[in-house]
Amino acid sequence: MRRIKITDRIIESYGASIGVQGDNQVETIEFVRPRMHGEIDLSLESIAYLNIAASDGSTGQIVLDQYVEGDNLILKWVVGNQVTAEPGPLYVQIRLSGLENVIWNSEKTMFQVTESIPVESPQPVVFYSAGRSARLADPETEPPITVTERTMFIPPALQNIAVQNDQNSETVTILLPRYFDGHDLSHYAVYLRTKNSNEGYDPVFLTPEVQGNQLSMRWTLKPPQTSYPGKLSIQLWVTGQDFDWHSAENSVNILSEINGEPTIPITPPMIDELLRQLAELVQQAKTSETNAAESAQAAKDSKDSAELSAQDAQSSADQAAEATEQAQRIKGEIDGIQDDFRQESDQKLSEMESLRDETQAIKDSTAVNVSIDSSEDTGYRVGFKRADQSEPVWTPPLQAKVNAGTITMLEPDDLPTITQRGPASNRTFDFAIPRGQRGEPGRDGVSVSIENGMYAFEIRDGYLMLLYPNNTDPPPLKINTSGELIYTIS
Repeated sequence: MRRIKITDRIIESYGASIGVQGDNQVETIEFVRPRMHGEIDLSLESIAYLNIAASDGSTGQIVLDQYVEGDNLILKWVVGNQVTAEPGPLYVQIRLSGLENVIWNSEKTMFQVTESIPVESPQPVVFYSAGRSARLADPETEPPITVTERTMFIPPALQNIAVQNDQNSETVTILLPRYFDGHDLSHYAVYLRTKNSNEGYDPVFLTPEVQGNQLSMRWTLKPPQTSYPGKLSIQLWVTGQDFDWHSAENSVNILSEINGEPTIPITPPMIDELLRQLAELVQQAKTSETNAAESAQAAKDSKDSAELSAQDAQSSADQAAEATEQAQRIKGEIDGIQDDFRQESDQKLSEMESLRDETQAIKDSTAVNVSIDSSEDTGYRVGFKRADQSEPVWTPPLQAKVNAGTITMLEPDDLPTITQRGPASNRTFDFAIPRGQRGEPGRDGVSVSIENGMYAFEIRDGYLMLLYPNNTDPPPLKINTSGELIYTIS
């Protein structure tokens, strides 16, 4: 095994030999570069490719394995006979791509494949060159479909992917980065939307398997995807709560079957729709505890925000219960599916019940009860209690404080005003009051209240009145000779 350092964008190995003509998995090369590119962690949000141009003019891509070693990102290339079939120079360039765009490119460099002496043999080894694809780093492993730059990259070896009416005979691996824009895509539902040449639509539910910082999924072709020869359009769809991401559309070819009549056994769409709903439900339930914690923090600001946060947490639980009830209703419909589809339906039903049990378990463990207590001595306080707690956890008391600010005397015909500033828990009021004509009362009709409704001010009969929640009238406010606002709270 050789290690080759990448400095800036330069691969420090120009002209080095990577083997002799016909070598297969003899050489292993590990490219070493810093893990971070600016503020981007390349190990989390990219798939690594080796772009190749051989001496015979053919081009292709190899998907590189990658792993983290300290502050470095290691990109591993096992050199297969697809790139050593012809002697001469081999030009390569490393590309790191995310779901939306290319993140980083190296400069182009060149390796040498040394010519081998031909030896006659009773059983000569023949390297099949027609349609050869440089994507095969391991000749025993079929190349994957990779999803980066919002594009599904389909290797030439998979362009003619199946024959008409093939069923469960071709399974393809699909790779994409695990993380995108702060989202862990392993927590979301993934579908492969397919449309055959007869416009038949069939969404395929994929099960992501976490492999380090990548997601690997297996797609097994069957009717109606293979029912008609011609172009099979495909598009990847990642979906979850308040999240949807689509790749660009691409296509593969379904070859004709001699005298083939199309067979179209299709899974009832309601099963796939139910799986999608339950996958969203699991995501909602997994985030409910985080939402409840955020609700508790918001409650410290005001009683209203605490009540709203509690409603949000309860709403998530209600949605979970509603979706579970819907799952049970649809289960009754599944029982009526024809016997021809019974085996596939039972498998789908098992997946749904497993997701429902996981949802219920998470719902039970994250349910939050909210209580609100208030008194004249302590003010408002909010308590949060989970199912596994014996006593609620109380927030600090929420008390409101009222302060008198500036008082401005206006002309008799001016309109009185009351303005307020500061947070609801420590509100300051400024007053502008017109003096009366010849001692008459000032103008009536201006009022203002604190946001949470604990106190209210009103100018009535020429006096500035402080009102309580029960709307009883307190003693009128007065201004002493020093210009101070005098008010009494009983």
